[in-house]
Amino acid sequence: MLWTGEPNQLALQDYDRATEELLGLAKKTPGIAGVYRAGSVSVPGISDLDIVFVARDDARFSWTSLSTGLSEETLCGPVLHSPFIVPESVLPDLGFITDTRGMEHLWGIDLGFTKPSCPEVTNLLVSCGFATERLVSFTKALFCGRGKVRSALCQVNGLSHSFTLLGMAPPGVFARIRELRQNWFASGPERYDELLECLVLARDASLALLRIPWPGLLPASGRDDILAAGHWRFCAGDNFKRRPGPVSWLPKNGIAGEMAFLSTRFTVGVAPGLPGLLAGKLAPPRGAQEWRRHHEVIENYRRLTARHVGFSFFATGFAPRGWRRFVP
Repeated sequence: MLWTGEPNQLALQDYDRATEELLGLAKKTPGIAGVYRAGSVSVPGISDLDIVFVARDDARFSWTSLSTGLSEETLCGPVLHSPFIVPESVLPDLGFITDTRGMEHLWGIDLGFTKPSCPEVTNLLVSCGFATERLVSFTKALFCGRGKVRSALCQVNGLSHSFTLLGMAPPGVFARIRELRQNWFASGPERYDELLECLVLARDASLALLRIPWPGLLPASGRDDILAAGHWRFCAGDNFKRRPGPVSWLPKNGIAGEMAFLSTRFTVGVAPGLPGLLAGKLAPPRGAQEWRRHHEVIENYRRLTARHVGFSFFATGFAPRGWRRFVP
């Protein structure tokens, strides 16, 4: 496994300074109506800084333009991804598409979050959506033989949170990864092999949990639906250079030249009916109203955030390259 993206060791003060800088940027930017912070910083240098900008519905933003007002220390340090962006009209319904517990209001409007009347359905949709996307990402990284250290550690941490939200005890391997994450900067070179081993175990254990049916929520289809992660083949060197066909225009060197979109397929098998449930094609026997509201809010979120470029979204399922496009 070729690991890239070695994290930089940081301090909590670096995150506090970056938060204040982002807050100052938001306050002086017309069209940004409020700021929240999601989650906490458990391991400085690995943890994300999850800042949420609330945008007026008629505003248009480019993160590339806005970020020019930030210092190099912030951009190269704690700001490990761009802020999340939420349109003002979607803010009260945010609890239908993500876990709003632990979201701290920092400045501006605070409309509160509507509590779903059937939270087990919302929790199922949110948790399984995040978990499935992360499992697709793991499978792709393992198949291609390369992955980013910090991204893998953060994604596994998010997987653990997804199962906790479902009321399930995360598999034992997550405790190993949590310890590895906590002690990353104090560990030796063996930590890379341990991370790879844990990643494989976490993927397999997570798939096993996702295949457990939820009576009354996830109908049995009589077969296993498959979430296809894509068609990838890892190519490099002279073999790639001699390859004819539609990929012959790709660069012959570097990362772009090493990976081509070809015919080799890998898949992630999940619980019966789950892809249809997540994609909005299969309503659950119980909580159908919450299920409909979840997908209505997602569609509204997609529509209103289409004018904002370069910002993070609450799940990759909301982005053009999201996993939902792979649902049969």
